Amino acid sequence: MKHLKNTGRASLNRLKKPLEEMVYMKLYSERLIQKLEKKMHDLERSEAKYRSVAEVVDDLVCLIDRKNRFFCLH
Repeated sequence: MKHLKNTGRASLNRLKKPLEEMVYMKLYSERLIQKLEKKMHDLERSEAKYRSVAEVVDDLVCLIDRKNRFFCLH
């Protein structure tokens, strides 16, 4: 009987660890999804801003970003 009680605890401990890991991974995944959704929203806003500028301006507009990349819009 004692052996059965110890086996039950050990198997419970083995189950507890994967459950904790699953909860952690679920929370981690949810956080990643939130970050991705925010990045997509920011990108859509940025695209809309540049699109509205490009539609109104008749001249050539050139931009240089922080990495010294050169962009032209017309």
